Amino acid sequence: QTWFRYFPQKQCLILESHQFYRNPARTLNQVCQFLAIPSYRLPHFKTYNAGNYPAVDPGVRRQLTEYFKPHNLRLKMLLGEDFGWDRDSELKD
Repeated sequence: QTWFRYFPQKQCLILESHQFYRNPARTLNQVCQFLAIPSYRLPHFKTYNAGNYPAVDPGVRRQLTEYFKPHNLRLKMLLGEDFGWDRDSELKD
């Protein structure tokens, strides 16, 4: 909400980082389209600090989901987009 006090919402592009990690070329193209600039193709997308981490304990995951649920709802209402962070299927990734 603070950002939208200074910038019209249509001038802001909100992206999820996991979209970039899963498909960097598509996400970069989306950014270029938003900025109304020609598409740019990077020669490669190098991954830094990647690693394998243990899964979050399901009980902790549920607590975090419940804690953030009202905040996620406010974000959904503000942006008009549901990122799916409260859905069980999304939580298993």
